[in-house]
Amino acid sequence: MAERIVMPKLGLTMEEGTVLQWLRREGERVEKGEPLLEVEGDKTTSEVESPTDGVLLRAVVNQDETVPVGAVVGIVGQAGESADFDEQTEIRKAGTGVDAAAKVEVGARPQPRRGEGRVFISPRA
Repeated sequence: MAERIVMPKLGLTMEEGTVLQWLRREGERVEKGEPLLEVEGDKTTSEVESPTDGVLLRAVVNQDETVPVGAVVGIVGQAGESADFDEQTEIRKAGTGVDAAAKVEVGARPQPRRGEGRVFISPRA
């Protein structure tokens, strides 16, 4: 089964990354753990390794292209496997991942529970 290679999150604030260079060409054999491409984030550059043994079926993102964290950048699988998928759907999914759901409205105050409307604090506090 083909495995998707996604843009990794290289830092806490990283929202998108750039593919600097593909180290393998489509159709080339790769081993698990072998570097496939170099990506650049906000503050660092890193190599992305192959998740499995197989062939680089498709390089979805071109060199010097920027995509959101979690977007599919390539597909590795066995020779002859299908590497098709809906790119626009994948990019939209990557932009609305866990990080988007975890965002909190700035200036939002926690609502007090019933009976906890007033906080009593002594001068010593």
